[in-house]
Amino acid sequence: GIDIIDIGGESTKPGFETISPDLEINRIAEVLKVLRKDHPNLVVSVDTRKSQVAEYALSRGVKIFNDVSSLNYDRDSFKVAKKFGSYVCLMHNSGAGKDLHQKILGKDFLLDIFDHLRERIQFAELNGISRSKIAIDPGIGFGKTVDQNITIIANISLFHTLGCPIVVGVSRKGFVGKITGEDQPANRMLGSVLLATELIKQGVQVVRVHDIKETNQAINMCYKMNLAD
Repeated sequence: GIDIIDIGGESTKPGFETISPDLEINRIAEVLKVLRKDHPNLVVSVDTRKSQVAEYALSRGVKIFNDVSSLNYDRDSFKVAKKFGSYVCLMHNSGAGKDLHQKILGKDFLLDIFDHLRERIQFAELNGISRSKIAIDPGIGFGKTVDQNITIIANISLFHTLGCPIVVGVSRKGFVGKITGEDQPANRMLGSVLLATELIKQGVQVVRVHDIKETNQAINMCYKMNLAD
């Protein structure tokens, strides 16, 4: 029941270590090969900050360049996206390198996220990437507190005014565990599905999930209820 599969070879969780482009490519190469062979019509996204990795993936049929640094870590990233005419996902973060998880501060953090995404959209457009190819991600869990994450989700409709599809990943993240008391990510399914459903109700176009079957059931029920209204 998925529409897109997102593949990444480098973890960007808190405390992550940057790896070389060659190692990152080596980690995703076989997966891409199998997907092209067994599921040629499946839309695939590559989750990377590196132009070399993106070029490798895009040249092999991947359609989406999902960059947690919003094309800011590697100065050649926008060139690769433009070269292949790929879709790009621009995520809010506090920095391009290991400072991706630097804390955002102040009561106006929602507007700070909004302004960051607006600036990155403008950067992409000025460098030849059509707005019709851009999606945005508020970066849940990247430098945000539990309360900030919940506030972003509750006010996600704010970001519709940027005029790009919204992508949100909340599935099994640490803040879900802190709220539900579940230390193990695999046990955070219920909280993750509930949040995904709330995001869909607010018009979010893409939710990034692990528990596919359960999320689909919840979303289908949500759609049915909306039709009843």
